[in-house]
Amino acid sequence: MQDKLRRSGTWLLLGVFCVLWVIVCRQITQVLQQNYGDRFTNARALLEKAVLESTRVDLEQLSLLERQYGVFLYLYNRNEEIELPYSISEQKEAWQPQAAALVQSCREALPAGEEHLQEEPAFAGARASYTVQRLASGQTAELLILQPDDAMRNAILRACLGPTVALLLACLFLIMFYRLWLTRAFTPAYAAQKAQLDFLSLAGHELRTPVTVIRSNTELLAQEKGGAPTILHTIQTETLRMDVLIEDLILFSRMQTKNLQLNLQRVDACELLLDCYTRFYPLLSAEGRHLILQPPPEEDVFLQADPMRLGQMLGILVSNANAHTPVGTTVTLGLESKDGWVELYVQDDGPGLPSDSKQPETVQGTHLGVGLPIARELAKMQGGTLLQQSGIPHGARFAFRFPLIQD
Repeated sequence: MQDKLRRSGTWLLLGVFCVLWVIVCRQITQVLQQNYGDRFTNARALLEKAVLESTRVDLEQLSLLERQYGVFLYLYNRNEEIELPYSISEQKEAWQPQAAALVQSCREALPAGEEHLQEEPAFAGARASYTVQRLASGQTAELLILQPDDAMRNAILRACLGPTVALLLACLFLIMFYRLWLTRAFTPAYAAQKAQLDFLSLAGHELRTPVTVIRSNTELLAQEKGGAPTILHTIQTETLRMDVLIEDLILFSRMQTKNLQLNLQRVDACELLLDCYTRFYPLLSAEGRHLILQPPPEEDVFLQADPMRLGQMLGILVSNANAHTPVGTTVTLGLESKDGWVELYVQDDGPGLPSDSKQPETVQGTHLGVGLPIARELAKMQGGTLLQQSGIPHGARFAFRFPLIQD
């Protein structure tokens, strides 16, 4: 239970982190894109004013505006590019051939006789602005301003890095705090459960010794009397029942503490059913019930399980059918193989389970003991499940379902 809450809580916190991260990064991106667009608009206005409205071009001022607004300025007259006498960056120099090609395409698309034009041509990888205007000196000045998108992407990444780290650290702190709180909250419950299981195991071991002594002494006493009187027979029967209960308590305790070792191997289901039938037929016949073994299928049926534990599980179902059905009841032992599964079932034609019974531990108000929970846990540990069904058309049917192994 604690591990399940741990995993679900961790995934929930990670999901919250992802949602917050997306929201924060989206807001940062929108703000930076708006800011980048405003810088481009302002840079274009200032550069056009500095070039087109001045009788003397201040190249140092142009260089300062380029660096301040993160843009590249390419200045042309109608015939050739104006050589700017200041050092240009390697990045701007790399963009120079693409800028020349863009200017040429803008010239070709310029309407005849147009003296002033300002447009933003489509250009991959950068925002572009092309301006052409005839100056008072008679020359035609052309300005191309480029604002590379990679600078904006780098700015977005740098701006998102801080919030990402902060959110991640906060998420990790919350996960650690949640796990620590969960551990402390469940520690008393686990301690109580462990104490209970330890008590069951200890009680089973402590009860085993006096029960063994009582059983051995009653057997000796019965032999001395020349036959077991009724009272000695009752003592022997109840002692055997207590012995079985003690073994069940010890087994249940081992299963709950994950201290039970299983010998999983390839098991022939037909041989296992035949062995169970051989063991329980005399017992049921002696108590007035009929045990029937359904004919096995023609092909062999194999499954992966512990043969000793699987035989014990089938024995629990047969014993319950014998203990909680009236005399004359027919108990059927068989298997069904279909859709990659094999079911080993025990079915009786007794009164069956109550229609409102959701748990198979009780039948007609009588508790079935710890045998059925043990069988269910053993099936789960071997990769199987315990199924129950009632009213088909009457009686009860319990089955162990396991994956089928192909021969």
